[in-house]
Amino acid sequence: MVGALLPPGGPETSPLPPIRRIVTAHNDEAQAIVAIDDNLKAPILPSGNGVQTIWSNETSPADLSESGDRADVRVPIVNNGSIFRIVDVAPNSPGHMHRTTSIDYVVLLSGTLVMHLDGGSKTTLNAGDFVVQQGTNHRWENPMGEWARLMAVLLPAHEPLINGKKLTDDSSSIAGNH
Repeated sequence: MVGALLPPGGPETSPLPPIRRIVTAHNDEAQAIVAIDDNLKAPILPSGNGVQTIWSNETSPADLSESGDRADVRVPIVNNGSIFRIVDVAPNSPGHMHRTTSIDYVVLLSGTLVMHLDGGSKTTLNAGDFVVQQGTNHRWENPMGEWARLMAVLLPAHEPLINGKKLTDDSSSIAGNH
């Protein structure tokens, strides 16, 4: 599995460059300010990939009065609001087939990935490519010898109803990995 590709006592964070995150807010006089300007490193999970939540909101529409760092909260794979996440996919990773009840807006920032769908299709993605993932069963394979980085915004959705059958979450292969 992917974890075996990492050296013993492998990296605790992704070897890709840190993610600079700038978060705006309001001061007590209701003026716009930069509330957070920091660098985040994606921690390596048991899957062998690095995953870092940049920001999340528990509700939609978002409560902009909330304070605190919304990257510091433990978030599920999908919530009832929004999740802005970076995933660093390890070299030569086969990926894990999964489906979430969400609409995911994905941008491949660097590297090459192959999106596999359970219907048998394989689509090669290169840096700059966009994917709209509509609750489909998929996996991200990294066939290359270098790390790839994708950015995803996940929004909750209703379970798809296909020919009278509800398609539910199937994220057991990645559970606990986000």
